[in-house]
Amino acid sequence: DHFLQAFVLRASDFLGFGRCFIALLEEGEFRVRYAVVKGEPQRVDAAFPEGVASRALRAKEVFWTDEASRMPGINLDAVTKYKVHQFLSVPLLGTNGRVLGMFGVLDRLDGTGISQEDIRRARALSNQAAIALEVASNLHLSEQHRRRGEALIELASEIDGSLHLPEFARRFVSRAAELTGFRAGLLAVWQEGQWQVVALQNQGKVPPEVSDASALVSAPFHEAASLPLEEARPTTTADSAPKSQPAPVLEHGLERLLSAALKQSVAQHIETVANGTAREMLGPEAASSLNWSDCNLVRLAGSTGELAGLLCLSGRSAALAPEDRVFLQSMAGHAAMALRNARQFTQIEQANRHWTEIFDAITDFIVVHDQSDKVLRVNRSLAAMIGVPATELIGVN
Repeated sequence: DHFLQAFVLRASDFLGFGRCFIALLEEGEFRVRYAVVKGEPQRVDAAFPEGVASRALRAKEVFWTDEASRMPGINLDAVTKYKVHQFLSVPLLGTNGRVLGMFGVLDRLDGTGISQEDIRRARALSNQAAIALEVASNLHLSEQHRRRGEALIELASEIDGSLHLPEFARRFVSRAAELTGFRAGLLAVWQEGQWQVVALQNQGKVPPEVSDASALVSAPFHEAASLPLEEARPTTTADSAPKSQPAPVLEHGLERLLSAALKQSVAQHIETVANGTAREMLGPEAASSLNWSDCNLVRLAGSTGELAGLLCLSGRSAALAPEDRVFLQSMAGHAAMALRNARQFTQIEQANRHWTEIFDAITDFIVVHDQSDKVLRVNRSLAAMIGVPATELIGVN
């Protein structure tokens, strides 16, 4: 930033023009980022108007005119708004020939016409600016890759310790959305013959037809979702092991619509990361209820290709770049294994709790002991008959 702001100021003086700017090509659009206005360098953010000039620069050509208002195909609204008379712009080209942006100057200070020498000198300066931009871009990408590598390790560490499915789901959706720049997300798993949402993070505004966000999810989950991750963990008491909280339950009609839409999207999109409008991916009613305009669908598949779950993300300001897709693909593989482990642990815990409930419901007196006759477990009926808590009998011979 410091270099380019100093560059536009010096370039304006060197070439003898009253105004100077650098625009970067971002997502197919030229955006003015650095400019000199009335002798002062400024960091700006404005779209460069589309027209004959932008088309020429995309084609890697120099564009110039001494009478902007008379140039065929020029954007007259922009000419009038910015009071442009003379205009000279050259493309900023990377080492591979890719257009990075443009370097432009407006209105010579001495009132003479734009010469071939002006064009030659502007080209020479643009080469220096392009080198600086490319170096900065490479440094940014390197730093971005480093941070994402660290983020993957951090995410793996967090979700590997989440043995209960509800806890895992909340942590994973929250961190996945945070690391990829999305404002909202949900995780769905295949249960009882349909896709069921087990975690939902939605930071968007509730649509007008839904007066209360709790209409979309059950109250316990809505309250837990608003807490920090550490506070949303299952509670532990002295007499009980940690218990899984109920999975979030969407309003039945919305859950049914989402399940059908996800089933259809999975069949239509076989790639690991697919994106489209929320109406296409989730259906118009579900998209409206969630207040999602876009949807990125990530398949969480294990090494055998078996689908463990679906991660849906929405609300990112910019489209996914190739490196974003690589990051999501890397994250999906590890998350699939962690999700499978969390589900298996939850199923074992549920089966154990079910066995305990049956064991305690039997009215006959039952004691489970090892080969040395030490008590491993007694049912509630026997403990009540003896008159002591069941836990005090454990280990007794």
